[in-house]
Amino acid sequence: MRKLALYPGCLLSTSQYGYEMSVRKLMPKFDIELVDVPGFSCCGGPVRHLSMNMTYYLAIRNLAIAKKEGLDILAPCNVCHLSLTEAKMKLFGSPDLLEKMKEKLMMEGLEWDGPVEVVHPLEIMHENLDVIKDNLVNPIGKKLACHYGCHILRYSDLERCDHTETPVKMEEILRAAGAESEPYPERINCCGGLYVANQRDSALTKAGQKVEAAQFRGYDGLVDTCPWGHRLMDGQQQECAQTIGEKLDLPVIYLTQVVGYAMGLDPKELGFDLNLSKPLFGGDESEEAADEKEEVAE
Repeated sequence: MRKLALYPGCLLSTSQYGYEMSVRKLMPKFDIELVDVPGFSCCGGPVRHLSMNMTYYLAIRNLAIAKKEGLDILAPCNVCHLSLTEAKMKLFGSPDLLEKMKEKLMMEGLEWDGPVEVVHPLEIMHENLDVIKDNLVNPIGKKLACHYGCHILRYSDLERCDHTETPVKMEEILRAAGAESEPYPERINCCGGLYVANQRDSALTKAGQKVEAAQFRGYDGLVDTCPWGHRLMDGQQQECAQTIGEKLDLPVIYLTQVVGYAMGLDPKELGFDLNLSKPLFGGDESEEAADEKEEVAE
């Protein structure tokens, strides 16, 4: 069994509990043991507009902590995955900057002697398509749209999880889980997730347009891998609807939740009840329960 340090980032342990729960329950199905490592902090992604050096240091600090434990990292958040991967590339290509970062690490009793692999659940699932097919308990049987998210695909000269313009892995995973999933024109469009702090209307507009595109094209649900996009398209879908002036009523669910359900895991242990949009399985929830979830999200 391969051991990986779970890097939850800022959102998995503070709001996107369903994603964390489903990652923790699903990864052992692929012979992955997740290890909780103390000391992890922000990946640096949210502060890149303030200081790239700060971004690189925060990223390399987390890599150094994992290296100290002798572990590679599983980073479920697309933003975190990009930040950690980019920092490795940038520092290995900039000896002077790397030395500055090493000096700062020494102040915390850390050191960087490279390399640490940073992997995403998408990669793990795609490497185990046969495992999914061989352990299929609940074939999904629904038409599902994919939302890859910008950070898992771009930028193209940095090693990413799939092809920048023509990704295929999510669709192939969903088909292995018994779903129907085909590309649609808007599937690699931005959802606006990182705009939310300073351009909220723009963020809600882009997220609403993404959900509307999938809904208009007749999909039963929208599947994602990014907590930044999920908290808008799932958690604030009705506010997105009001912003774009359209009625939205589409289930938005994490890829790990879909695959876990297909492989027979308990929906409650996968965090299905923590999703805030319309349920993908089991029919509509009551209006009272939906209102209660909206209050929690706010």
